[in-house]
Amino acid sequence: MLKRGLILLLVFSTTLGISQDYVKVEDHNFAHYLCNSFTGLMTQNCDSLITLNVTGIDTIRATNNSILNIDEFIYLTDINFADFSSNNISKFPSYSAAFMNLNTLNLSHNDFHNETLDLTGYINMQTLIVDSSDISAIEGLDSMKNLEKLDISGNNITKIQSLKDTNTLTELDVRYNFLSFEYINYLNTFSSLKENKYLWYPQKMLPVQDSIIYLSTGKSIILSYPYDSNIVNLSFVWYKNNSPIATTSSRELIVTNNAQDTDLGTYYVKIFYGLDTNYITCGNWHIKKCEPITSVDVSQV
Repeated sequence: MLKRGLILLLVFSTTLGISQDYVKVEDHNFAHYLCNSFTGLMTQNCDSLITLNVTGIDTIRATNNSILNIDEFIYLTDINFADFSSNNISKFPSYSAAFMNLNTLNLSHNDFHNETLDLTGYINMQTLIVDSSDISAIEGLDSMKNLEKLDISGNNITKIQSLKDTNTLTELDVRYNFLSFEYINYLNTFSSLKENKYLWYPQKMLPVQDSIIYLSTGKSIILSYPYDSNIVNLSFVWYKNNSPIATTSSRELIVTNNAQDTDLGTYYVKIFYGLDTNYITCGNWHIKKCEPITSVDVSQV
């Protein structure tokens, strides 16, 4: 038996050898059922939490399962620590009064299908970990006035507009996203960040809209870096087929004014800010040869 007020620990691992369809945790006058969805341990796949309507529980750990939906957790009225890492969660419940005390949330290694994670209203959040969860954006960060640690690394985030310098944030990890220097430099101005606790390098390669360029013999080919238009003190190292070909202070590269087959290849650019040896990349541009038009015998039409 568990005593009310103690931590309810729901940690599942294949090493436990759980074989029943449901795990039941009792605390005198409440019951909690959690589907155990390990492949091969059940005759039917269970992927959600079924009944949660208790008080006195302040911590939930439900890691390394196949949980898809956690809406039922809104009935845990006293929860302040929630670890749902390494599941298949694609949506987090909208803020409700039941979650008003939540201050630590771990959603790392889930699958939000490149959608926005909306945490608007979770004003008591102090630690937020959502790395490697296929998230395109996060809303609600501006309301987290007491946020101390934020890890959003390994996602598909292109902008961080809602995060404000609240003088409480000491640890920030934004690596492996699609951030340009506009946002990297903005975050670097946060005065509360501890030394070596702001991690932004490396980033994923920033994409370009017109990535395929068909060569037209004798014409000009110009490549242009499309980000950070308001950022100065940038330098650029341009590459063709993974070999450096030019270093410029301009965001444009004139590949040639007289295009020839020798200009065919894959191009990208490394962008440096100031004297920092860390950089971001942008590309790829693929300069290709136009495919010949196949002749059509109109007499056979």
